[in-house]
Amino acid sequence: MNDAIRFPGNASVYELIRTRPGARERLRAVGVTSDYFDYRIGDAARAVGVPVERIAEILEREPVTSR
Repeated sequence: MNDAIRFPGNASVYELIRTRPGARERLRAVGVTSDYFDYRIGDAARAVGVPVERIAEILEREPVTSR
């Protein structure tokens, strides 16, 4: 089922925040804060107790833009 994850397994939280608009806020909602920016996604998921699939799911969502 890992085929659904659309980011490299060795990607850091920082890389994803840098390349995906709105990712910081969505990650913060599941407990991945700036303390985990140096972690790889899988390591951050384990550290906060969230399945990596959940992180992939929230990162795939379109960011909410306010106008």
